[in-house]
Amino acid sequence: MNIRTYFSNVSQEKKLIKNAVFLFSTGIISAVFSTSSNIIFSRFLGPSGYGLFKIAISLASTAAYVLDLGIRYLIPRYIAEFEAKKQPENIAHLLERTLAIKAVVAIFILILAWFFSQSISQIFFHSQDLEILVWPVVLVFVIIFLDLTVPILIGYQNFKLVALTSILVPFAHIIFGLPLVYVLGIRGILLAAGMAFIV
Repeated sequence: MNIRTYFSNVSQEKKLIKNAVFLFSTGIISAVFSTSSNIIFSRFLGPSGYGLFKIAISLASTAAYVLDLGIRYLIPRYIAEFEAKKQPENIAHLLERTLAIKAVVAIFILILAWFFSQSISQIFFHSQDLEILVWPVVLVFVIIFLDLTVPILIGYQNFKLVALTSILVPFAHIIFGLPLVYVLGIRGILLAAGMAFIV
């Protein structure tokens, strides 16, 4: 092994270690922001209000991931493949078609929510009086469902931005959530969750 190869390997190992430390530290920062938001918002809403919020956010995110049918895991593969083949028009076509299909599904869910909002409220929140929470939940669902930011970044292998988005979402949730939870209660914190995913 010559000296040039040795220094090249050391340089690559330093870069790998630096990237690993960056990803690890962003994961810790993200966890701190998420935990902080849980503590802050549970204090504002109280046990029953915070429980309703967690049910609502779980309902929106679970529905979004189930109806996604694994598309978010296929997109990075095809973006990376088309990028390697220097076919940006195929990437654009893939994203256009994906968003069009997802938009149709989202519109269908909006129509269902319109007709069955009282039933949804009764089943998930155990009260028709909480029907007012159905629309913020549907809004959060649509935003999560249509969000392709992370799959696109993974497809382009931009892992630093993926790591930064994992910090930005809980941080934005705190920033938007504090004034909105104070003014609108549970609806405000749900709207803040949707806004955090948009950012």
